[in-house]
Amino acid sequence: EAFQELLMNWLAFTRARDVPVLVGALDDATFERCGAMSVPAVQLQHAGFDTTLVSLDEHSVKNKDFRSSQRGFQNYGVRKLAFLLTLLELGLDVSLSDTDVVWQKSPVDLFSGKSGTYTDAADVLVTSDCLSQDIDSKMTSASALTLTSSEDAAFNYKEWACGIGGPEPWEDNASPLTSRINTGVTFFRSTEGGLAMAKRWIGLLVRCFDGDNPGCDDQTSFNSGAQPGGRSPVMNKDHETKPVKGGEGRVYWSEFDGKRCALGYLPISDFSNGHVFFLQKVPQNLEKHPYAIHNTHNFYGAAGKLYRFRASQLWAIEGNLEEYSAELNYLSFESFAGHEASKESSPLVAHILARDELRREIWAAIGLAKVLDRVLVLPRFNCFCDRYWYPILPQCRLPGSQRFAFSQSCPLDQILDVGAVAADGFVVKTRVDGFFDNAKAKPLLGSRKEVSLVETRENVQCLSPEQIKQTLGTSETVLHIAGGVKGVFCGFPDDSVEAKALDDGISKAFNSDWCCHQNGSMPIAPHARVSALPAGSADAGPRADEVSVKLAVKVWDLTVPEKDKWQALLFGKQFPEGSGMTEHNHYKC
Repeated sequence: EAFQELLMNWLAFTRARDVPVLVGALDDATFERCGAMSVPAVQLQHAGFDTTLVSLDEHSVKNKDFRSSQRGFQNYGVRKLAFLLTLLELGLDVSLSDTDVVWQKSPVDLFSGKSGTYTDAADVLVTSDCLSQDIDSKMTSASALTLTSSEDAAFNYKEWACGIGGPEPWEDNASPLTSRINTGVTFFRSTEGGLAMAKRWIGLLVRCFDGDNPGCDDQTSFNSGAQPGGRSPVMNKDHETKPVKGGEGRVYWSEFDGKRCALGYLPISDFSNGHVFFLQKVPQNLEKHPYAIHNTHNFYGAAGKLYRFRASQLWAIEGNLEEYSAELNYLSFESFAGHEASKESSPLVAHILARDELRREIWAAIGLAKVLDRVLVLPRFNCFCDRYWYPILPQCRLPGSQRFAFSQSCPLDQILDVGAVAADGFVVKTRVDGFFDNAKAKPLLGSRKEVSLVETRENVQCLSPEQIKQTLGTSETVLHIAGGVKGVFCGFPDDSVEAKALDDGISKAFNSDWCCHQNGSMPIAPHARVSALPAGSADAGPRADEVSVKLAVKVWDLTVPEKDKWQALLFGKQFPEGSGMTEHNHYKC
């Protein structure tokens, strides 16, 4: 039930593309909702499958923390694969799809076996967490992979972390053959090879219940592949592969238990993961429309997924009726976060500076929106670094990914807590960045006023709440502030309810370390209470985050880019005493 919003969006896109669907419902509410919509569904909670190892009704599942419920998530995987196997044994070809997937095109013809493409040669087709379009488009064999990008010798594709990457070519996350298979989108034919792979998969998954295996689930089970403890289902112990005839370099034999299955890898430009689509924007830059977009590599759970879909015009359900209401008034502003930072030679320092500028802008914008009783439309933001669950990344890029243009905006969940900002109890109502790009919001622009509150951004004088009402009070539906907002709001009176709400809101929005919560993270300095200044004062609002900026400079100076020491320092060596980073020396994989 917790995923019904995502399911409704999934159904809206599949219906619009005439994709035949069957929903596996894990609780009564979902099954009943599907019935009310005349959507074919199977009630997996009572389907007679032998899945009594653990109940899906345990406490953490009921509290909508499904993904972190070890047994709940493992049990869900067993139910999903039992469902798959049942359909295959009935003679049906099946594509498994998570609900956080948007289908932009129907895959029916591509998966028909008569497409005249590499897919016809496969028993099973998979998507991956591959991050390099350059390598994926060539489907380079594992033995030919190089340690560094040919475009930039200082940029290393390696992950160097906990068995996820390593110094050997076959451990490279840039290639689909060696990166993780993502089971969020797969396709199985009802062939001997397809059935064999499905049975092997469920057999491997059941082993997750032997003892305490917190990292074991349906995806890691599939990735274990042909060799116990292995990393790829198409490589033997010597890391060799056997291409399938007619597979165009994308289909390989997976051999196990005296059986074999033709396993094909779908291109990331056609079946895109979250980093490829939302961060690198590979399909957009190639002017391609992918079949499927899987909303991975994101933050803040379901709230982060919903935010990304809405901001990217991939949200097809209406939601509440006031989302695009002309009865509401809206405030948007021109953001300059990152303009000055782009001059920095260090992308890490540039990123921290830009994030700090955005925080100070949003503080002022929330104040303006609160005073004027307007809905705040969040701005676009250009990232200089990736955010990830690792410590600081080499060259500020997720290992394995290609460089992406700084001129491209990145999802706001990379920089702030979009769930907190979108919550009902936030200081003001908000809308996603790109809100006015939506066709439903276009009519609102028919009543729009643009004003500028500053002559130059170098000498900004703030306005009191009373002056803001006098200066910006207007009947237009949309009020746009040009020229920037940092420093234009003096603040609410000290100790007022509004002042506390504003500071609490900013603390929630920028609530966590930049890249992770422990083990070498780049911290965000806690947001301090902001005192109101008299009207006409300069540099009003939050102070600059000098602590984080200085630490970013210090951290960046620790590395020698030519030798790519980032991960070596963080995972294999100790930081030098007196460097300010010795507190992270306890980190061990």
